[in-house]
Amino acid sequence: MGLRDKEAPMLGLLLMALLLVRSTEAREYCGSISQFLPCMPAVRPDNRMLTPSVQCCGLVRRVSSACLCAALTSSNPGFSVDFNLGLTLPRKCGRYVPRGQKCAGVLVPRGNLN
Repeated sequence: MGLRDKEAPMLGLLLMALLLVRSTEAREYCGSISQFLPCMPAVRPDNRMLTPSVQCCGLVRRVSSACLCAALTSSNPGFSVDFNLGLTLPRKCGRYVPRGQKCAGVLVPRGNLN
């Protein structure tokens, strides 16, 4: 794997950070999309991690649902996120998901992974 292969995902994140400054589903400031970098391995379709990292789960438990949804639904050429894998992050990270919570019209899974 060359250096350029390693740089491509980071460049995509930086571009997304410039494009996303506000949540599309709420009127709250969500910060930079680059804060979700620790979650990337868990939501990339070509590199599925069974379990999100400790850093990712800390972030998932800390940010609002609207900001997490905005990050999952933002579009950026060259940056691919498996939306369905992203929807499982709260559950995988032990975050409470209220009944009926949706992201882009899709129900967020509830319950434990047991």
